[in-house]
Amino acid sequence: MQPVRLEMSGFLSYREQEVIDFSGFDVACISGENGAGKSSILDAITYALFGKSRVNSDVALINNASDQASVLFNFFYNETLFRIIRRIYRNTKPTEVIFSYFDSEKDSFVTIGANSKSKTDEEIRNRLNLDYETFTTASFFLQGQADSFARSNSSDRKEILAKILRLNRWEEYQTIVKGLHKEKNHELISERTKRSQLANKILDEATLQTKLETLNLTLNEIALQENSAAKRTLMLESSINEFETLRKEIQIKQDTILLKKESIEEKESLLKQKKEQISKLESLLAREAEINLAFGNLRKKELFIIEQRMSEKDVKNLTEQRSEIEKRIKEKTERIESEILQLRLKRERIDSEVQQIPEISSKLAELRKLQSD
Repeated sequence: MQPVRLEMSGFLSYREQEVIDFSGFDVACISGENGAGKSSILDAITYALFGKSRVNSDVALINNASDQASVLFNFFYNETLFRIIRRIYRNTKPTEVIFSYFDSEKDSFVTIGANSKSKTDEEIRNRLNLDYETFTTASFFLQGQADSFARSNSSDRKEILAKILRLNRWEEYQTIVKGLHKEKNHELISERTKRSQLANKILDEATLQTKLETLNLTLNEIALQENSAAKRTLMLESSINEFETLRKEIQIKQDTILLKKESIEEKESLLKQKKEQISKLESLLAREAEINLAFGNLRKKELFIIEQRMSEKDVKNLTEQRSEIEKRIKEKTERIESEILQLRLKRERIDSEVQQIPEISSKLAELRKLQSD
């Protein structure tokens, strides 16, 4: 790890923002009086990297005159420039941590990890392959703990050295190799099983060939049966088409007969009405002489009475009115006789059509019988 830049603001002894640029020197000596902030620089680096320092409480890292503290640390690790920013607030607002790396193509820092602080801390530890205890033991001695490594037991020293030398990589490699070995064993067993199955298939080849020949014969028979069935199907379809054509013809004839039947019924009803009208007119004609005689007698009496009461001029006017009325009666009588003649002609035509009804009914019965067959 190679430090590049450290920024502190409101952090321990540094109330105002302080920037340390490590790129301008290779070796540095930090000196000063007690409380000047020498250890605060190392605390800022460890807090930025791991969220830990000599102080147990994060809030205790905030300068007494500040409401918040922030640390920015840029460093190279495995030829990649990383940046970690941590912010602490005196109120209930949670601590913020941002982990990013510099993308040369984008010429900007790209954030790594999730929004969760715990997940981001885990991402940092995985990237650096280092934790707070190992870093403070291997990189520098905390104040008053210069002999901490020497005082550690053999197991702790072994663990610290393994983390420093990244010996745990070999354990990871061993785990990967074991997994690959197990996978290859499964593949080998699967391949052997396939070969065994293939050998069994080869042994059964003769039996399969015999079954195949039998199956081919069966398929040929089925093909012949399918051809025969196809021919029968065509014949059946032809018969169905013929039947459908005949059915449509019968339906058309039935519809025609039904229309004729309705027409005949309508004409019979009309004929009945005309007969009734003719009967009434004939009755009137039969009484024509009687009506005319009575009407003549009535007119004579009326004229006699009128002549007795009216002058000659009035008689002349009445005579003229009588002539006009008699003329109208004659015209009306002629028109009625003409209508009676026309009705008689219609009656004769309807009687002719009625005589054809038995023949049409017979044809209708034949069509219905043909349809039922």
